Amino acid sequence: MMNLEDDLDERKTNYSISHLLRPKRIGHLFEFFLVTGAAPNSPTPSVANGAPVELERQVLFQFPADKQLTLPFVAEFCSPLGLHAKGGPRTHSSSSINELLFGRLQLLEQTDNSFVFLIMGEESPLYGVCVSHMEMLKAGPSFLPAPDEAPPENQQPEPAPEPPEAAAGAGTAPPRRRFVHDYFAPRYYCFLTRFPFFRLHFEVLYSILAQERLHFVSASLGLTSFSPVASENIVLQLLQSFYEQEVPTESTAVSFKLPGEIRSLDFVCPPGDEDKQLADWGLFTLFQVLSLDNILNLFTAAMLEQHTVVVCSKLGILSAILLAILPILRPYVFQGIFIPVLPLERAEILDAPVPFIIGVPELPHDRRQVASLVATKLLLFFETDKWQMPAKRALPELPNRAKLAASLRPIHKAIQEAKVPPNPYKLLPPALKAHVFAIMQEFRSYQVWLMDTCIINNIPTSNGDFEFDDPVKISRLVESMTYSHRPFMKVFLESQHFSLYQDKLLDIIKRRTPVKSTSRPAGNHRRTVSVDVRSSVEAFAQELGAAGHARHNTLDDIYH
Repeated sequence: MMNLEDDLDERKTNYSISHLLRPKRIGHLFEFFLVTGAAPNSPTPSVANGAPVELERQVLFQFPADKQLTLPFVAEFCSPLGLHAKGGPRTHSSSSINELLFGRLQLLEQTDNSFVFLIMGEESPLYGVCVSHMEMLKAGPSFLPAPDEAPPENQQPEPAPEPPEAAAGAGTAPPRRRFVHDYFAPRYYCFLTRFPFFRLHFEVLYSILAQERLHFVSASLGLTSFSPVASENIVLQLLQSFYEQEVPTESTAVSFKLPGEIRSLDFVCPPGDEDKQLADWGLFTLFQVLSLDNILNLFTAAMLEQHTVVVCSKLGILSAILLAILPILRPYVFQGIFIPVLPLERAEILDAPVPFIIGVPELPHDRRQVASLVATKLLLFFETDKWQMPAKRALPELPNRAKLAASLRPIHKAIQEAKVPPNPYKLLPPALKAHVFAIMQEFRSYQVWLMDTCIINNIPTSNGDFEFDDPVKISRLVESMTYSHRPFMKVFLESQHFSLYQDKLLDIIKRRTPVKSTSRPAGNHRRTVSVDVRSSVEAFAQELGAAGHARHNTLDDIYH
């Protein structure tokens, strides 16, 4: 079996989060549509007392069918906790089947069932937009090829119950009644895409599942006017129609009607890089579910490229938390392993020596590995909002952390008091969405302050010839900084994402001569702000329509 770390190493030339933040707006809205899970002709599990039984995961369907899928672990990423069947004797009321037939489709929108993962493709990372849907094990989606009716070689057909008169002899009691068992297991419907248009992709997935529900209900109720072939054709037409839609450019509105749907799907592509959409998807949820202290701990760990593991059983929340890290890290781009949702059986990647940020639904079952994680990695537990660090390795304090916390605290409090259930799929009203812009403003302002005050203003020359790869010069630069900032800055200046930003930073120094100042700039200090940073903030402000928030409209009035 291929090792996940080996697979990542084979794709290392393309393994860069930068592909996620600036993908080329060409090609298709999705690369693949997949259905994964257990095949309808899988061996019937032996279920005792309703206990779950492990099943083999596989890709059951892919679209386009003629495009090669070279992702050996994709079925595991769709069901990171494994695939389990549940079952038991069918009751007279068939309550289990009725719940499946007539349960609310809105439950699919919950964070237990809808989530996003990230997997390395051949040319770039791909988002997996995934919905878990509980189904009868023997009944597959309408568009799957018909299963072989013959039982598998390792499974004997269940004998039919004998009639009482044949089985019971004189003076003997009739045989006990055989119960019909129903077995259920989730299947996973997934789009693999280069673009974080998550709500659009989820809308299409829910449309597909609505068509499947209609097919299942009609077939179960014996509605002869309903054609299974028509259901299959509708789903395939829907996929083809979505596949042929042009990828929208910035600020472009897209409206199209899917086959079998009455309403149209409307989507406006936000301006700027994809980090704006990641912020829109995950930042509000991040501030809903974590304390401000732990948000800043997570930010500090990402800035310093620490080995960080986030543990959360709700996959939708887990992926939103981790994806929200990327936009607040800008202008830097995390260069280590970044996996928002890691399959449990691929836990060996948690021992990787390179920097990583990884989300897991639960800790590995191997006690020795858990002990190693506790001793060597930074752990954040969502359910308890607990941050755990190795006893012998403290995390350096973020420079001016108290100031950043003070500016974020009113926003965090307002989000907490909104009492909105955490769900990144749900659209926010404008008043709450404005908080996302405010969060981005504070973190971008902080990054500008950190660059100008802690780095540029302490460089002894202003002609752009400073050598960041010279250990002696770096040591002198750190020694010239405010004493309390030195532990953090020493590690940060050695990080891979800062190393990749050095050329741009040197260009800033060449073009602008910074005014010398102390660690707290004077009120009339003109910031040496990267054009990229400033323009991205302004674009984000326009997108969210937050012009009314005067205290967040400029960078120059922050940290004075």
